[in-house]
Amino acid sequence: MVSKQSRAQARAAAATRSAETSDAVDSSRTQIAGKTIDKPVPTPSDLADSLLRMKIHDDSEQPQPVTTADPASGPSRPPFRLDLPAELRLRVYEELLHVRDPLDLDPLNYRRIVPRFNIFYTSRQVFEEAYRVFYSQPINLYPADDRYNRVKYSLLERLPTRYRKEIPTMCMQVGSDWTRQPKHQHTRPELGLAECTSFKLLKVFVRLDPSEEWLRGFLGKNNTVDTYQQHCLDLLQGIFEQAPNLVAVEIDANPGVRKQSLFITALRKKVEEGGKRLLWGPLRGWDKLDPDEPGSIGLEGLMYSLALGPGLGATVQVVA
Repeated sequence: MVSKQSRAQARAAAATRSAETSDAVDSSRTQIAGKTIDKPVPTPSDLADSLLRMKIHDDSEQPQPVTTADPASGPSRPPFRLDLPAELRLRVYEELLHVRDPLDLDPLNYRRIVPRFNIFYTSRQVFEEAYRVFYSQPINLYPADDRYNRVKYSLLERLPTRYRKEIPTMCMQVGSDWTRQPKHQHTRPELGLAECTSFKLLKVFVRLDPSEEWLRGFLGKNNTVDTYQQHCLDLLQGIFEQAPNLVAVEIDANPGVRKQSLFITALRKKVEEGGKRLLWGPLRGWDKLDPDEPGSIGLEGLMYSLALGPGLGATVQVVA
């Protein structure tokens, strides 16, 4: 039978070994919650050493904390190089921030746009350079997605003044909402066009021509052929009056829209009356071809190359 003195000595020896183990930085296997791991458990002394190794900067610089390398976490990503030439930094910003389509209200923005904003958190200098590059790409003046027809505010109206000043190109799609005009389609001062000092080019894309005869029965209640056309002309007039530095207007359309239609003709006359430079978009190629010829891009161009376009049917002969 073990005496009481022997049991007391054993407990004292166990307590001494436990204290020595907790004070030392041991890389041996450790039991946590019943599981065995190889990673050492950090001690307060390790954290204190890390704090002492941190380089203290002034307020104008970004602090660079020294972290302990962990082989299990893999190599760390290098920080953004601010010592690169300005031209290379701008190129990097363009590759990271520019997207294919114009900026707009879209339910997929959280996957397509938001992850690109991580670079804004690098430093204040990177933010000041990068946000100007991000807003240098085209933006839709009004939402192009019909699901946002009931939205009260467009993307431009939601932006602060500092971002509006950097937008050089805006796009406006018309034709698909001819029966009922959305509330966000207006040119009132709260839209913020007067603050868009870099805004120089407006791209108007006609998705559908409401003046076509086959749409006469679908104009909506108390609407005539000229109702939607006058609405679009009023929008152009309001944009011309609000935008101080607007220089040119580009008009393009889907293949089903004719260049000589009443709607396109009215838009062209409004641009000329406003003293703006008129440009034709690349989809139809109206600046290179005759009014009745098809465009060089899209379905019409493919049909034209296959001798299936309008005006070519007379060359086809049927032999019995």
